[in-house]
Amino acid sequence: MASPKLSQRALNYGLVLVLALMLSFLAFGEWGLVHYWRLSGERRSLEERSQALQRDNELLREKIYRLRKDDRYLEKVAREQLGLAKDGEVIYLFPSNGVKETSATAAGPAVDE
Repeated sequence: MASPKLSQRALNYGLVLVLALMLSFLAFGEWGLVHYWRLSGERRSLEERSQALQRDNELLREKIYRLRKDDRYLEKVAREQLGLAKDGEVIYLFPSNGVKETSATAAGPAVDE
């Protein structure tokens, strides 16, 4: 038979081994701390993205409202984005990056000078 001192030592080593396995599973297992930290960071970034998208949506809702209700804003957008002009107005297009100068009137297309 094994001596009581030897069996106590084996029991201690066994308990230490079980404890080490449990701690490693707690830290690195499927539901461990490493997984939790990764999910926590992902959640934080998704919340930030969600807030940014909510701000963008609010700005777009405001823009839609203004396009529907505010004629001056609609005219401003049409002038800036579509290059529209009122009758008799002259639009001057200034060259950028070496492009030839052109001008246009509300009555006709752009004319090269």
